[in-house]
Amino acid sequence: MLDIRELHRDAGNRGGEIRDDAPFDKACYIGCGVTTGIGAVIFTAKVEPGANVVVFGLAVSGLMSCRGKTRWADMIVGVDTNPAREKLARQFGMTHFVNPKELKGDLVAHLVELTKGGADYSFECIAVPGDAQALECCHRGWGRASSLA
Repeated sequence: MLDIRELHRDAGNRGGEIRDDAPFDKACYIGCGVTTGIGAVIFTAKVEPGANVVVFGLAVSGLMSCRGKTRWADMIVGVDTNPAREKLARQFGMTHFVNPKELKGDLVAHLVELTKGGADYSFECIAVPGDAQALECCHRGWGRASSLA
């Protein structure tokens, strides 16, 4: 198996140092999911304080999307089919949780109603290319959707 620590040494020690005792699976989370989620919020979407935000998928990138600048948002709605992710996501700044499996109606209509007209920003972090719900739940006219898949 390829080890990221070996790649780092071969690159002539350019970039951040990864300790030899760092678990490979944990180092990958930091190198990918954390920077992707926070970067999408701060640098790509440029979420502003007071915004309504919807985050689809509450794994690492989704949690970091909740944690980035979105922590200043008025509303951060997390959407995930795994109810076990709700507690941790709330610690990262999520204010509302929606499990699509528990809804009786349409998810997009529910999110538009919950955000009082649609999200200002949405982040699709569920690795399902072409899923349009993140775009459809945005406010018509100015909402912005970002896909982190």
